[in-house]
Amino acid sequence: MPDTGKSREDVPMSRRDQLIFFKMLLEDLSKSDPPLCMVAKNLVKECIKRHREGDPDFEYLDYVTKQYLRATVGDIYWKRTEKRLKHFKNRCIQRKRWQKRYRILERQSTEEMSKTG
Repeated sequence: MPDTGKSREDVPMSRRDQLIFFKMLLEDLSKSDPPLCMVAKNLVKECIKRHREGDPDFEYLDYVTKQYLRATVGDIYWKRTEKRLKHFKNRCIQRKRWQKRYRILERQSTEEMSKTG
């Protein structure tokens, strides 16, 4: 089993973020290292299987899967995917802010038109 010592980088991710992260990681691996991608997919399947079988070492599926995947793919792919996830989340936040501003401007222009009309 990989080293499970927690570090500053082991800040818990939301379930949604973790699923997006895994998807991004596998997508990156499928393009740059297909054999490693297959190993990673099989590893995830094995973790899920052992969790469903009730293996006590796999009680916390998300944590164990994360540890095994990181040990398997290495820091280069892992950190690259962390950067992509951070960028993705920032883009989503910016998009939401822009949409909110747009709705406010749209509402204001509608109100102005109804006052003049």
